[in-house]
Amino acid sequence: MKTKFDRWLIRKFIYKTHVYTLRLPDKLPRVCHKQELEKVPGRRFNYKLTMPSAKGTDKLINLMHHQGLTFKTDVIEKNSWYSKIINPHKKSFTWRVFWLLIIFASVIITLTKLVPYLNSPEFQNFKSRYVGSIT
Repeated sequence: MKTKFDRWLIRKFIYKTHVYTLRLPDKLPRVCHKQELEKVPGRRFNYKLTMPSAKGTDKLINLMHHQGLTFKTDVIEKNSWYSKIINPHKKSFTWRVFWLLIIFASVIITLTKLVPYLNSPEFQNFKSRYVGSIT
C-alpha cells in the first residue's frame, strides 16, 4: 500500500502531463514543451503540450479555461532510471527505505558490539584453546 509520501513522490518526480489542444493559448509557461502534431484527417488536436509538474499543468489548464480553448489531458509516467525505484508496482517506496534503514542500523549495532568482543582476551583464550586444537 502506498503512503501519502509515496503518492507525493510519484506526482512530483514520475508523472508528467500531456495536454492536447486545437490552438495554443496566448502565453505558455516556461517549462511547457510544445510539439506540433501532424495534420491527419480525423485527428482532433493540432498541438501537444508537455508539462513536467502538476502546478504548471494547473496554471496551463486555468489559462486555457479562461481563454475558452478545447483541450484534453493525459497523465503518463516518465521513462527514467529512477521510476522503478520510486514507484514499484503495488509496493511502498517509503517502507522499503524504512526497512533498509532498520537492517543497516542493526548491522552497525551488531558490528560495534561484536568487534570489541572479538578483540577481548576471553575470546582470544577461547579461540586458542578450542579452534587452535582443531587445526
